[in-house]
Amino acid sequence: MKRYMENLFIKTPTASAYSLLVISAILVSFFCFVKINAEAAILRVPSEYNTIQEAIDAASDRDEVLVADGIYKGDGNKNIDLLRKAITVRSENGPDNCIIDCEQDGRGFFVHRGEGLDSVIKGFSIVNGSAIGEFPDNDGGGILCYSASPTITGCTFIDNYADAWGGAIWCYYSASFITDCTFTGNTAKLGGAGIGFYFSDATISNSIFIDGSTIWGGGICTHTASPIIMNNIITANSALFGGGICAWDDSSPIIINNTIVGNSSTLAGSGIGCGRSFLTVVNTILWNKKDEVHLDAASSATITYSNVRGGYEGEGNIDAFPRFISLRKGDYHLRPTSPCIGAGTNVDAPPFDKDGNRRPNPPSSNCDIGAYESPFGQPRVGEW
Repeated sequence: MKRYMENLFIKTPTASAYSLLVISAILVSFFCFVKINAEAAILRVPSEYNTIQEAIDAASDRDEVLVADGIYKGDGNKNIDLLRKAITVRSENGPDNCIIDCEQDGRGFFVHRGEGLDSVIKGFSIVNGSAIGEFPDNDGGGILCYSASPTITGCTFIDNYADAWGGAIWCYYSASFITDCTFTGNTAKLGGAGIGFYFSDATISNSIFIDGSTIWGGGICTHTASPIIMNNIITANSALFGGGICAWDDSSPIIINNTIVGNSSTLAGSGIGCGRSFLTVVNTILWNKKDEVHLDAASSATITYSNVRGGYEGEGNIDAFPRFISLRKGDYHLRPTSPCIGAGTNVDAPPFDKDGNRRPNPPSSNCDIGAYESPFGQPRVGEW
């Protein structure tokens, strides 16, 4: 959690000669940045380049590959390689209008050359991906991050399949930042129908996981990994073990301000299943079919300030119907009468909710439990 919080805030030094030096350095950096970015190019697909890969091949660091509306198929529009370039590859008008259809033969992107967070994939629908073969060809049906850490934002993943791990995305030795994505109907033969993490400390936030199916982790599976899982809706997924999330084999995920609802498991842990791992769960709603949290004998969990169906021992935990706007319609915003409002902790809570609203709301209240922050919180008595 510390590494996450350090990335959110910039500490400002006190007014001093040192401060002036820092400010001067920032201004110089800013003008250099403006100059550099003024020289960056926009490479357009398909008006200038026939395929997405052709545009990437021609791009330089800081360039942007801009993809027009349409359905992209075939060679050059799947198994796309970022070539270790610090570029942004994005759709012109969002995922509903720009679709990479892998036609069940290959994946959308294969990111495997040590790319960092300045390599950005933004605003695509990646559908019908298929990862089949020998390792690593059988992981990551939509995107495989293999010893690489791109930023993936605003993408939709539908009906992708992996013959091993990560139906939509598999992060292998990765610190990727994945945010504002939607995962629907993805499957994996082994685990992580939506996302799988292996030896990774990536972040997944502000995303929706629905209708995933696998053995371990219908929404998310962590395997010897310690990702931050934050501000997500994880619902209607199914697995043999860990319907919503599975933490496996020396994993230690941080699960904070999530809404994990309506998932199912055949064996254990309809909400979260934990095998030989350690869980930290804070400000999270767990309201699933049965057996909300299952720990094997080699696992442990710290669960606090969460709403757990059937109850769970831990500071601030409650067991009360969450009172969503509409459980039937899948609207998991909180009604004004929800017991989750103001029942969370502000310690290490993300400063914004899934919708981008400030948390807590109002600032003088305690955070809500779940992915959404209600505007109906009450000021803390005696503190303001």
